[in-house]
Amino acid sequence: MSEEFLRQLGINEEQKERFSAIFHLQDYDHSGSIEWEDWEAVVVRWASNFNIPADSEAYKTHRDQTRKEFERILAQADTNKDGKISHDEYITWASAWQRDYKDAKDLCERAAGGYLKTMFTEADKNKTNTLDAGEFAMLIHGGLFPAGNITKELAQKEFESLGIKGEMTLDQFADWSWELWTGKTNSDVISQEILRQTEQYRKAK
Repeated sequence: MSEEFLRQLGINEEQKERFSAIFHLQDYDHSGSIEWEDWEAVVVRWASNFNIPADSEAYKTHRDQTRKEFERILAQADTNKDGKISHDEYITWASAWQRDYKDAKDLCERAAGGYLKTMFTEADKNKTNTLDAGEFAMLIHGGLFPAGNITKELAQKEFESLGIKGEMTLDQFADWSWELWTGKTNSDVISQEILRQTEQYRKAK
């Protein structure tokens, strides 16, 4: 991407690198684009780590909710309509998401009422309708990232860095999740680790 194009998007080189890192994290099979199969891998990993049978109602609900949200984002980001999201398409979409507060708020509200709620509920083992640091760490390590490349220890540090008093609510989790995916996060613990892993991946190619 040229400097002129970045200016048109309203982002700088550092922001572009953050978006690129999140893109590569979601491109689970390293195909160079984000497809439904990449998001489905998150569902499969979540079910495996939380012992959710593939024929259960919880699994089906989570898969359907995740697919619906993916298709919403695909409709916005896939400008050439080839059924997948390229690197440049993702950065363009994420840049617009950052600028448009209403779109961001709507996205977070949908996620909080949909697939993130299902993940959150299963992780809430003590049924307090909130997540403590340990529950948050297990969800991040075991369910939110397809490759499981964020350790529980790192996730706990992330939780502590957020300055949350007590436990995390569903709305706080939804806000945190979408800010992370679009590179607009108040914490650098996980985002810096993602950047580090992305750089390692690039060097290995």
